[in-house]
Amino acid sequence: MKFTGEAPEPRPVPSGHIPGSISLPATEVLDPATQTVLRGANISSVLSAAGIDVSHPSIIFSCGSGVQASAVWLATVVARMDVAPGSWEQLEDGLSIYDGSWTEWAQREKDGAVLERG
Repeated sequence: MKFTGEAPEPRPVPSGHIPGSISLPATEVLDPATQTVLRGANISSVLSAAGIDVSHPSIIFSCGSGVQASAVWLATVVARMDVAPGSWEQLEDGLSIYDGSWTEWAQREKDGAVLERG
């Protein structure tokens, strides 16, 4: 697994993860039959099991390059809809996608950025 540093990255950066981050592959938030975002108790259960508290006021999503993080971001918005319906602005408040993600972060290693493995 690239997140733990056990598998190599396809990009010219070391494998690992941003300190304090949680691994939740985008495929986990999708219904296998329809490839749409899970709903209701299903999505809440997946996010909770991964350690994501959808009520947290600030969550930053990342992945290798920012693309897969978008699916988990959307799943979190959907889960918030089920918990406390509100306007789109309210639902996405405090949720951010780090579009540079791991590719950008890992390149900063030479500048002293901390990388985590395991």
